[in-house]
Amino acid sequence: MKTRTQATLLVLFAGFGLSIASAKTYQISVPDHTEMAGTQLKAGDYTVRVNGTTATLVGETNQTRFEANGAVQSSEKKFPQTELELTAGADGFSHVAAIDLGGTTTRLTFPDSAAPGTK
Repeated sequence: MKTRTQATLLVLFAGFGLSIASAKTYQISVPDHTEMAGTQLKAGDYTVRVNGTTATLVGETNQTRFEANGAVQSSEKKFPQTELELTAGADGFSHVAAIDLGGTTTRLTFPDSAAPGTK
């Protein structure tokens, strides 16, 4: 009986742990003509998964996968929603400078994505 209770608790805690681990995904919409870390992104909705300083974007429609390394910054206040901070480039593309992670105080910045002449 004791073993069965322990097994049940183990399964519950494992499920709870997985739900916390999967909570680190965010939704963003990428506008047309957007570049990030030297790669042109297709316009559309993406799921963002954050692991340390790496952001992985997965396209919801076409399952395109893209990874970029950034730097983590902290804000005094929580960001109300997940948003892209874009800079205009002379090349005609918007460049992802940062991603604010909604519900957290975390911002990922991508200095290598800054538009030419804006560093």
